[in-house]
Amino acid sequence: MYRIGASGPQFRWARRRMHSCAQTILILHTAAAAHSLKLKVVAVGVETEEQSGILRTLQCGEMQGFLFTKPVPADVFELRFLMKAD
Repeated sequence: MYRIGASGPQFRWARRRMHSCAQTILILHTAAAAHSLKLKVVAVGVETEEQSGILRTLQCGEMQGFLFTKPVPADVFELRFLMKAD
């Protein structure tokens, strides 16, 4: 599944393997269209190295999901990622 937002398409892979040829072609062409419009391509729900590798090959520049970090409460996120070290 994908959706197009103000900043470009987002691909969602929650608990699915990327093995469908049609799915890969859809991602490839959607990402190419977004790049030609100078939009960011963001993959969400990336859970495996396999998904990450395929998405990199398809030039998906940004990814998020369990592969990178598990969900954290907002206050923990702020402390960990937004505040500068003194």
